[in-house]
Amino acid sequence: MAVVSKNRQRNKVVHKIRQKDNKRPFQCSQCQRRFNFQINLSVHINAVHKLLRPFKCHVCSKSFAIAANWNNHTRYVHGPEKRPKVNMRKCIMCKKMIQSVGYYRHLLGVHTKERQFQCSICYHGFIRRRDLSPHLQSHESAKGVPCIFCEKSFSIRADHHVHLRTHIKEKPFFCEKCPTSFSHCGNLKSHIRLCHNKERPHTCKICRKTFAQKIHLENHIRKHVNEKPFKCHVCLKWMRTTQSLKTHMLLHKSNGQKFPCSKCQKLFTTKQYLQNHEKYGHKLLTCVFCEKFIPKASEGRHLLIHVKEEPYWCEKCEKGFLLKKTLDVHAKSHAKIMPKPEFRTCIYCEDAKLFKSNYNLELHLRQHTQEKPFFCTRCTRSFSIKSNLCVHVRYVHEKERNFRCDLCGKSYTNKNKLERHISVHLAELPYQCTHCGRRFRSTNGLKGHMKIHV
Repeated sequence: MAVVSKNRQRNKVVHKIRQKDNKRPFQCSQCQRRFNFQINLSVHINAVHKLLRPFKCHVCSKSFAIAANWNNHTRYVHGPEKRPKVNMRKCIMCKKMIQSVGYYRHLLGVHTKERQFQCSICYHGFIRRRDLSPHLQSHESAKGVPCIFCEKSFSIRADHHVHLRTHIKEKPFFCEKCPTSFSHCGNLKSHIRLCHNKERPHTCKICRKTFAQKIHLENHIRKHVNEKPFKCHVCLKWMRTTQSLKTHMLLHKSNGQKFPCSKCQKLFTTKQYLQNHEKYGHKLLTCVFCEKFIPKASEGRHLLIHVKEEPYWCEKCEKGFLLKKTLDVHAKSHAKIMPKPEFRTCIYCEDAKLFKSNYNLELHLRQHTQEKPFFCTRCTRSFSIKSNLCVHVRYVHEKERNFRCDLCGKSYTNKNKLERHISVHLAELPYQCTHCGRRFRSTNGLKGHMKIHV
């Protein structure tokens, strides 16, 4: 009954908002936004479309399109007066206190998740019409400011200046705590918050994973509940984030066209995937022992596997390790007081299974949500773990068979299958039933036989 009452309240809110749009008779011819009075429409055209800002502050030289905004700026910013308290309203769905100005926007965006205003070019949805109009201007290259280096154009001149810094490699915002610099002020603030202050205020209540931004937490929670609110209007497929929807729409725009790599002739579904492959894919080194492609940074660590050297040794038990981080984990086992690990609980299992790490919990949750985020680019199969995808590509598409029988010449994907095949030549039956004494070549045959005795 509670769900039904919430749906009724949501429908009432949506109905009220649509009634408000019908009562506004004056409509803008460029962005289709509606207004109650003609004066509001004229101010909107001068401020948004003509970019006129006639009211200037004499103290800080800031300009405004509306006289009321200029008056409030001089009173509250440079004057002695304090800003009045904002009117707050209590949300009928989540009981949060929201500003009355953004109350209906909160209801539509958070609870109903309705995006009735949609861009016809990139299919991005918006809650309000006023958010759609500047977005449509970003697609119009004729009205925007073009970049002299690439084909992009910008409707806002400030965005154009920030974009130019990526070409000339100008980074005027320097960090005071480390020697790094950034091209945008927002990137510097997020760098200080994440790297130096280590602020991650948003915590997932399911797996206790922390995030620096609220939007990253919302995208993460959708993985747990298997929610996909963004819909493709071509194939009606649902996506979890707006970025995944944009990447998916590139497949429809290419009309099934494949983009081959000029060096290795590998095919890609989008041009962006091809550019990433050309940028990073061919900067790999070939191992002289196994002929695998390895990143240059991990070349020395990979060679230690073949020469069987263990440069890191434990001082107490003289055990050798290939990596320093494995030595550090091993050194904790010699400590007298071991720290108690923080266990994560599965919310779906009845016996409340516990996991030591967020990664193991995430892999386990995919069994309940049936999520398979790793897609094969050569067929329609998908996998829940990336290693399963790599094995599928190696053995199914590339047909890799490294384990070869010296007696008959057959090749297999792994060592266990080869040993099982060799037992056929040697007529070995290593697995014996404890009830009747019958012998079998493999464990699967023995398990199938044991069902008879049950």
